[in-house]
Amino acid sequence: MTFASSIRSSTILLKVVLSIVLVSFILAWISFVTASWGDGYSGNSLLGYGLWRRCNDIETNPACENIEGWNLHWYRAVQAFAIFGFVSVNFCLFFVLLLMFVESCSKGRSLSLWVSVLGFWSALSYAVAIIVFAGSFDSSFTDAASPNQHLEYGWGLAIVVAVLQIFVGALMIFESRNTGAKFMDL
Repeated sequence: MTFASSIRSSTILLKVVLSIVLVSFILAWISFVTASWGDGYSGNSLLGYGLWRRCNDIETNPACENIEGWNLHWYRAVQAFAIFGFVSVNFCLFFVLLLMFVESCSKGRSLSLWVSVLGFWSALSYAVAIIVFAGSFDSSFTDAASPNQHLEYGWGLAIVVAVLQIFVGALMIFESRNTGAKFMDL
């Protein structure tokens, strides 16, 4: 089966899901690696806080500090749930590609259900990470004399990914019903 014939033989719903998952995949990667989930200030320097590092904006001495093992329990929870969501988005894309381009997988009923389950799981995981980060990223991340801290685009992209994954989960339920799959097939 060629690439073009695989695309043509796929349902409209599966093509829409592939488009949504691709966008979600790209945004999840950007959100996962950026140092901009939130900004805080230290003196005259803006500090960008991401999931894995904290970077300043000083042109003469730019520096990033690795915060992988940071001993803040809520930050570890954000990292853990972001990992769950991120990995689930990656598996969703992989499974959708299998459904579309591998003939033996396109006949299987349970794979579409797994995409649905992973879509909802990733949305839930990202929702927990988003809520915990927003609730815990407070004034302790900035100097008292500096402007307030604020949430940044990496955090916003995680919200977009969570919403897109809800659509993926819902659309894949309809797709799996069209193939005759039942939740007992999981």
